[in-house]
Amino acid sequence: MKQDFTDITLVVDRSGSMESIKSDAEGGINTFISEQAREPGEVLLTLVQFDTEYDFIHKGVPIQKVPRYKLVPRGSTALLDAVGR
Repeated sequence: MKQDFTDITLVVDRSGSMESIKSDAEGGINTFISEQAREPGEVLLTLVQFDTEYDFIHKGVPIQKVPRYKLVPRGSTALLDAVGR
């Protein structure tokens, strides 16, 4: 096992129901990413967002290279499909 290695996966709901908390969700995600980027060791981030579709935004990217996340709510929630992947 690799020492000082963290592999983080975020699964983000971007369905239309997120519109009312868009700002809070973006802020929380971006704060989390910034805090993790300051941690020692290698940190990789995979960020997936879903609504009626499931999209990889980042896949195993060094967290220091991840730009600020922008949430664009749309579509319906397909949580079981997203988790099943």
